[in-house]
Amino acid sequence: MKAIFLMLGAVMTALVIHAAPAEAAKKKPTKAQIRAECAEAKKASDYDTPMGRAKAKIACLGHYSHRAYWKEFNRHNDCLRQTRMLCPD
Repeated sequence: MKAIFLMLGAVMTALVIHAAPAEAAKKKPTKAQIRAECAEAKKASDYDTPMGRAKAKIACLGHYSHRAYWKEFNRHNDCLRQTRMLCPD
């Protein structure tokens, strides 16, 4: 019985060690990379319009929080649906 638990422990350890490199590959971008991407989005040609600013805000929020990204995205979609015109930031 003890041997079975030892073998199960060894298998589980091997699985955890094997899965670790895959998770390491999914690193979040650094704050400097996020700032650079946000700056690029703000330099876009349509940034002077409310929708362009919304796109830049959404691009920046996408890195920080999935929930914040979709909240902002849906807020602007709802506004556009209701008013059928450009919405404030």
